[in-house]
Amino acid sequence: MMSEAWAMTRGELLYRDIAQIHPVLNFAVFVPFFAWLKPAVAPHAIKAFNAALVCGGAFMVRRLVARWTADRDCALAAALLFAWLLGRDWAVSSYGEFYTLFPVLLSALLLQAKQPRWAAVGALWGVAFFFKQVAVFDAAALTAGFLLLRRRPAAEAARAALRIAAGGAVVTAVVAAYFALKGTVPEAFEAMFTRALAYRSLPGLPLATRAGLFAKLMIGPCLREFAPCWLLAAAALAAARYRGASMPVALSEPLRICALWLCVAFFGVWSVGKIHLHYALVLVPSACLLAGLSLHAAPPRARRVLSRALAAVLLLLGALTCAPRLRDLAKEGWIDQRVRGSLALAAKIRERTRPDERIFLYGINNLDVFYLSERLPSNGIYMYLSMEKAFLHKPELVELQRRQMREAPPSLMVVNNTPTYAASLETREFFSALLRDRYERVDTLGVADLYRLKAR
Repeated sequence: MMSEAWAMTRGELLYRDIAQIHPVLNFAVFVPFFAWLKPAVAPHAIKAFNAALVCGGAFMVRRLVARWTADRDCALAAALLFAWLLGRDWAVSSYGEFYTLFPVLLSALLLQAKQPRWAAVGALWGVAFFFKQVAVFDAAALTAGFLLLRRRPAAEAARAALRIAAGGAVVTAVVAAYFALKGTVPEAFEAMFTRALAYRSLPGLPLATRAGLFAKLMIGPCLREFAPCWLLAAAALAAARYRGASMPVALSEPLRICALWLCVAFFGVWSVGKIHLHYALVLVPSACLLAGLSLHAAPPRARRVLSRALAAVLLLLGALTCAPRLRDLAKEGWIDQRVRGSLALAAKIRERTRPDERIFLYGINNLDVFYLSERLPSNGIYMYLSMEKAFLHKPELVELQRRQMREAPPSLMVVNNTPTYAASLETREFFSALLRDRYERVDTLGVADLYRLKAR
């Protein structure tokens, strides 16, 4: 996506020149970095920006719990859990699921106000949706929680819903206007809606088999990765029971809202149809809020002890994770081996091509070489797997992309020289024939063979 955002700064049009199904804001967030900074610097700036967002998100979680409980210990515990979870390996990403968290959290803060700004809430949900479509589940859960569970009068709820819809419509209109100016409205609609739904509903395993895989690959890891949330809540409730305390009545509503939010978000993860652990990012806010609210059930002294113990454990776990990685990175001269490989490959590509020539990566995962080498891809293809039927779903689209590549072949093809990469038999045969007939090998760097288009 960063390579595609860099390409947008070079005049490539999203969804027309760049094949994608993710919403536009997931690319727009990267564009300023690549427009204003050197390509090799931009990813570091993006990571710094992400870290700032995590801090901002932790602050919003803290504010929400503080408003509901008026307890610093509970608020701090929820904020610590939020920051810690977003530092886990599966959560450290720039996927749309990550960026949706922050407009959604801000909308929850606005909803908690005495006089909610409904139009602003709708606009924030629109922004979240155009980061990742799955944000529609957060919007549904928060609408149900703050409008239905609070049992607002029907007329007031209707006015609120209309204002929310108006706010969302404004964001949608701005996005539509952008694509109208670019002349790509049909392509954008097809990508973000039609093809995204086809991706979600990709036929595959029987329901029972899929449910078993989901339990193993998603529910099991979520129980493990979110363990600090569940353990803190369990410890707080045990302390409350031991002391004969009970959950304050005033917290019953926030607890129900957050529980509903967690359940609906989890259903959203299931509905995607694919199983990737980073999809669980959408569960982080509600899980942390529930843990912080549950802590308030414990007596005051137990709350202080539990919140400080949580802080100590999370800091210790963070140190045990970071220390060996920092040591290994220091041994590598503070450049990760994968990044070092991409930099070397990018240098080779620049050496073998002119700035106006296009390249293609086949079986190579170093997708950052596009912006590092400052070379655009052939036919808008950044991942060779996006030429597969499993991605395009239609045989005619597969043939169209192959015909386009035959008619406008890349000047340089970077090919994995090991048999370990994933590709269908038809894809392997297509590229084998293309390389044999049209290309000659001119260089090798590790597992990457560089093939130059023969002169005609």
